[in-house]
Amino acid sequence: MDSEDITQEKIQAVFEAIDADGDGLISLKEYCHFLQEHGGTSMEAIEAAHEDFLGADRNWDDYLQFSEFARAVSRWCRNKGSNDPDVRLVQAVFQRF
Repeated sequence: MDSEDITQEKIQAVFEAIDADGDGLISLKEYCHFLQEHGGTSMEAIEAAHEDFLGADRNWDDYLQFSEFARAVSRWCRNKGSNDPDVRLVQAVFQRF
């Protein structure tokens, strides 16, 4: 997954897919549910998702706005060479869109 493969349109499509209730915000529940459905169900993956969510929630309102999500995706793309399970999960999700 190269950062140039991750377009704004693709980020928007993934954001909308995660935002199950369509309110323009991603809750932790929506985020974890989406990752379970599209990524992994291991306890490690769920714990990592929770940490990722908290790290991406810049205004600490317990929701991810599109700008927060896009910033987090950009950060994950910069780490694409790592063996980090979070980065691998993001790669797997974005390859499906």
